[in-house]
Amino acid sequence: MWTIKLLRFNQVPSDFHEPFIISGYRSCRSSISSCLVSAIQGSNETINFWTHFIPAMWFGWTTLQQVADGAFIQDPFSWPLICFLLSCVMYLFASAMAHLFNCISLPARYVTFFFDYGAISIYSFGSSIAYCAYTFPPELLHTPLHQVFLVMAMFTAMLSTFLACYSRFSSNHFLCHSGRLPAIMIPYFWCSLPLLYRVIFCVEPDPNSDAALFHVRQFFCTAVTVFFYASRFPEVLAPGIFDFIGHSHQLFHIGGAFSTYWQYHALLLDKAERRQFLVEAVGLPTVAGTAGAFVVVLTVNLLIIWGFSHWVSQPKSLEMVRQRLEEDKREKKGCGCKCD
Repeated sequence: MWTIKLLRFNQVPSDFHEPFIISGYRSCRSSISSCLVSAIQGSNETINFWTHFIPAMWFGWTTLQQVADGAFIQDPFSWPLICFLLSCVMYLFASAMAHLFNCISLPARYVTFFFDYGAISIYSFGSSIAYCAYTFPPELLHTPLHQVFLVMAMFTAMLSTFLACYSRFSSNHFLCHSGRLPAIMIPYFWCSLPLLYRVIFCVEPDPNSDAALFHVRQFFCTAVTVFFYASRFPEVLAPGIFDFIGHSHQLFHIGGAFSTYWQYHALLLDKAERRQFLVEAVGLPTVAGTAGAFVVVLTVNLLIIWGFSHWVSQPKSLEMVRQRLEEDKREKKGCGCKCD
């Protein structure tokens, strides 16, 4: 009852395979209870779960501390930070749940990762709200970039969710196998533009501030994270050796969590140190530009996820997905397990 049988890659459908991961798979018809057991009993998803579940709990506790006394309601300058923290909790928790429950069935695998992709794009938009309020360099305030920044961030977040979800079962080979990372990175690049400009070209008014240092640490962790996600290092060098501990997706999670941690501390410093200047320059954040925009993006993302989830649950859609999986399997047949 308290143990689960682990399988090799050739014992589960190809859509459950991870490249260069040979063993440690759970049954693709797992029950909820067996998924919960797998959080403790080692599988190739166990560390993926914990590396985002623990940070999700930390950010959840941090969010509760920020809102506990209710003072943030009377302080509009705190609203962007709350939106950012909520987006952090969402993306970390959605990722943890996707890795824990994706083996219940093929439709469940798609749906859990749809929520994962949607939460990542919401996190990018939560970052955009905070960046717009706290980190914009003085040289870019009141420019066209500043004026359209949040609107474009809303658009890129929703576009990211659509493209990432679509990539799960697209018949286009490139989009299906390589299009997910660009889809996820689109809103990240957009929201980071003013911060990159500030880090590279601007001189911090307070030389004793550590905000820029924390932002640089965030970018470094993000670069390392993208490297592991795109390269499949180290398991690409030794398939089967890193199935349980040390494979790229675990390192991707750890790097992402640290990146978010440094980002949070940078925003705290910017919020405290730049408040007077920003309030005088652009005024206080509004409900429409913080919670209102956040709810709009969240609602549209949920509608996108619902649409794809409804589509993939239909028998005809599942048959089309299975046909694509068979085509992928035939393409890989001559390559051996190292290409799976």
